Formats: sequence, C-alpha cells, structure tokens
Amino acid sequence: MTFVLQHKVRMENQISSFLAQFGTQSLSYHTLQSELSYYRTLHGYIAYREFNGETIVLGDPIANSSDYAQIVEQFLQFRPACSFIQVSKKMAQILARQTFSINHFGDESQIALPYLIQGKQKKEIRNLVNSAKRENIKVREILNRDELHSLINSDKKYAFNKFFPHSRVKEYSFLSRTLSHTDEKDVRIFGGFHENALVCYSLFDPIYEDEKIIGYSEAITRQATNTPKGSRSYTLIEAMGHFESEQIKFVNIGLLPFYPEQKADNSLAGYSNGVVKALFMMLYKTSPMVSNFAGLSFHKSRYRGELIPKYFATNSSNPYKTLLCIYKLTSGNWLPFF
Repeated sequence: MTFVLQHKVRMENQISSFLAQFGTQSLSYHTLQSELSYYRTLHGYIAYREFNGETIVLGDPIANSSDYAQIVEQFLQFRPACSFIQVSKKMAQILARQTFSINHFGDESQIALPYLIQGKQKKEIRNLVNSAKRENIKVREILNRDELHSLINSDKKYAFNKFFPHSRVKEYSFLSRTLSHTDEKDVRIFGGFHENALVCYSLFDPIYEDEKIIGYSEAITRQATNTPKGSRSYTLIEAMGHFESEQIKFVNIGLLPFYPEQKADNSLAGYSNGVVKALFMMLYKTSPMVSNFAGLSFHKSRYRGELIPKYFATNSSNPYKTLLCIYKLTSGNWLPFF
C-alpha cells in the first residue's frame, strides 16, 4: 500500500510540475480531472479518457510545443485509434500528417489586458456593465470554497439551479469541469452580489508558462435565477481589472462552440470530414434545441477578444460515435433530455 501511495504522489507531483511549466492552453488545468488517464513521457503528458471503446484526448499535450510531434507519435503507438478534441492549429497540423481528419470545432476568445469597454464594437458589453451598475451590483473575490458554498443559495430570492438545462447532472465534466468542494491551487473565484446576496460567480483557472501564471481561463460560471441584467458580464470585467493590477497578460473566456470558421486554414485544406462539418454547422444553427451554442458564441463574441481556432481530430471510422461519447462525457447524457 505504501508503494502504491508513493507512486501516486510521484505521478501527481510530475503532472503538477509539467502543468506549471507548460500549461499554456485554456484546457490545461482541466487535465487535472480525476477521471482522466495520463500518458507520460520525459517531456510532458497527454490527458485522455477511455469510454465506450473510444480513446479521447483532451486538448494539446502538456509539454513544450516543439515536443508535440514526438509525444503524439509515441502516444499513437500506445493507442493507435483515438480522437483529439479542442486542440490547437499546431496540433491539428501534426495530426493531419498522421492521416487524421480535421474539423474546425469552434474558436476560443482570448482577451488581452488591459481591457477597455469604450468604442462602438463594445457597446453591448458597455450596456450590460452599466445595467449592473444601476442595479448596484458589487463584485469581490471569494477567497475559498467554504465561503462560496455558504453563499450559494443563502438568499431564497436568488436560487442557483441544481441541474443544467437539457441534462440530469449537477455539473458538467471533461470539456467543462466540475465545481470542486475543496480549494484548488491557484484557482480564483469572483462573485457578483446584489444587496449582499450572491447572484453569480466565476472560477478562473490559471494558465501557466515557465512556472508563472500568465493568464486565466474562465472555467466555470454560474448565475442564479432572477439575477439582475449584466451581472455576469460586470463580474468578468471587474475580475479582469483585478488581474490587470497583478500584471496578468490575458483572460480566456472559453470556447465559442461550432462558431463558423472566420478564415479557412490552407494548411488544413482537404483534411476535413464533410459530414462532420455539416453536423457542426447544423448544431450551431439549431442549437437552442440542444444547448444554445449559437447564443453562447454570440455573447462571447461581443467582447471582441482574439479568436483562436480549435479543432476536432480523429482517425476513427465512426466519428459520430466519438462525438456522442464526448457529449455524454461532458453533459451526462447521450442526447438532450435522454
């Protein structure tokens, strides 16, 4: 038993060390989810899930980008049939050379700091912020999970739903991540308050480079019923102002799922699966029936951050099964309402 525990501690320390050195992606901190398995090398690691006969890798390797190709080649000897979800352009190019099909999965919005809300293009964000100010919303950092959980549903007027729309789970996982009941290293929480009651909150995961925090990713965001208009946006704006004072470079506000590709990448031309591409387009256009991807994407696009393309890559003969598995792992259901 002692040997097993020592091995587990050594592995966790190695994973944490690689993360602090190379955790430069928005999903890097997500790789600490307890359900994930790891393929470790001397240069970094790949985080993945095995589910229903599928091997699904979460994001880029946690390694120096110059080592991606070598780590991928080694991993494919270990798991020849697999898929990669929400990977960078560099990873997509590496996987294309390994005969994977590559489809644009959406864009992440990354906001450089300092962030200003002046100008015509940010009028809607400015209106949301002004609306929250008129409602006298106050934003402050929540210092630990005990405080957060004591604040949630402490006022009956502002109740947080137990379950997500179209789902029977209390927390999403995999592409998203669950809300831990214990404190997590370097994760920050900011809450919006109305008359001292918590009406919304966001958790920000650290983004690392060379053992320093260079940015944050808005990993979890929740709002209560009856939340005054603009509260979530104002909470984000205030949090970014706080991060700016700490010399943080940027905040990533996450994926715009299935967001139409703004400019096709010629280096990936000819590698897409036409049916998967059509499926993604259909999900975006009809998404209110599923998870309102279009509405989420539209809201995030209003911040006018830098759009960073992300990709789905697979060598599976049945990518539709793979995508269903990803939906199941994330939402808890195979299909909406089922």
